[in-house]
This record gives sequence, structure tokens and C-alpha cells, in this order.
Amino acid sequence: MKPRVLRLFHWILIGAILISLGAGTQLGQSLVRQGRLIEHTYHQGSWGAAQTDSEALKLALAVERFRRTGSTADRQALAVQRELYLSRILFLRDSAEASRIRTIPELQDDLSSLIGTAATIDAGISSLLDGTAADGDALASLIAAERGKARNMTQFLLLQDSALLNR
Repeated sequence: MKPRVLRLFHWILIGAILISLGAGTQLGQSLVRQGRLIEHTYHQGSWGAAQTDSEALKLALAVERFRRTGSTADRQALAVQRELYLSRILFLRDSAEASRIRTIPELQDDLSSLIGTAATIDAGISSLLDGTAADGDALASLIAAERGKARNMTQFLLLQDSALLNR
């Protein structure tokens, strides 16, 4: 009786090992596919577009918070957020990772607008921070418009990445 139970246990153990190996192989293949998508996304500059969209939203919130409170902490937060936003614009404009998105015709208008208005946004925030801004509403509207362009770029690039993953 014992050898029979041992043989049964032996086959159950072998089956469990084979199932584990199969599941591990599937997981490995999935991780490789995801890794390729992440690499493709990074090299296409999608990361930069998504980060620009995110930082534009945070910048709009920081502007509104500072306009509402005028506190020193909010002033500092706005100054930091401005630097983050501008660094993302510079990434899109100058980085090797984003060089391919600079050549996509569908993105040219939005990208040119983001790059072209960065100096205007920077000057508007400087005026807001030093108290010489005449109209914070115009700055908020400009940031919202540019965020829409960054969002359009992000959606376009993510659709391209999704098509790559699913082919």
C-alpha cells in the first residue's frame, strides 16, 4: 500500500512542478512583452508627453492655490512646479528620447505650441510670484490650453504604443 501512495504522491508532485513551470514561462513571456512596451514608450518619448501633461496639471493647481492663498509655502511650491514643468518642455524639445516624436507630423502643432508658450508661461508665473501680474486668469487659461495639447500628444502616443503591443 505504501509504495502505491508514494507513487501517487510522486506523480502529483511532478504534475505540480510542471504546472508551476508552465505558469512561470507564461509570466516570463508577459514580463518580456511589457518590458519591450516600456522600452518602446520611453524611446518614443511618450513618457515625456505624459509627464508634461501631469506637470501642467500640477502647475495649474499650484497657480490657483497661490492665487488663492498667497502664502510663502504656496509661493515655493509654485516655483518648484514651474521648474518641473519647464524641465519637461525641455525634455520634449531637446532630448534624444523624444527625438522621434518631434518628427511625427500629427504632433507638430501641439509640440510647437508647448515649446513656444513655455517662455510666456514662465514670465507669467514670475510676474505672479513677484506681485506684478495684472491678470492671473489669462495665465491659468494659457496653462489649461497647453495642458490640453500635452494631453492630446499623450493620447496619440499611447494609442501608437497600444497598437505596437497588440500586433
